[in-house]
Amino acid sequence: MSRTQKIVFLIIGIVPLALGIVLVGTAGIKGFNGTGDEDTMLFQLLTYVMMPAILGGLLAVATAFRPNRLFALLAGVLMILPGLFLTLINPMYGLPLIVLGIAALVMRSKIPKN
Repeated sequence: MSRTQKIVFLIIGIVPLALGIVLVGTAGIKGFNGTGDEDTMLFQLLTYVMMPAILGGLLAVATAFRPNRLFALLAGVLMILPGLFLTLINPMYGLPLIVLGIAALVMRSKIPKN
């Protein structure tokens, strides 16, 4: 795998990791999680939906260091599915995940078979 492909997988992995860590990290702060009604439930839902995207980001970073077609496939799927759900709630969170998931699936074809 070329250096450019490794950089692309690192970018694919770092974005959902950063977004997920920010969302999960702010879940316990009173000012961010609503007033105790449906806002709180929505924020908790966003936090739990980001967990697969965080795992997908970890798999994308692992793919950058050790190229594996299965890791790339799982990274793409684990970013697209939460991205679809998050797009219904807030497109600012969902659309980047969908784009990065599709990029992981496209880059998967460029990884040599074992």
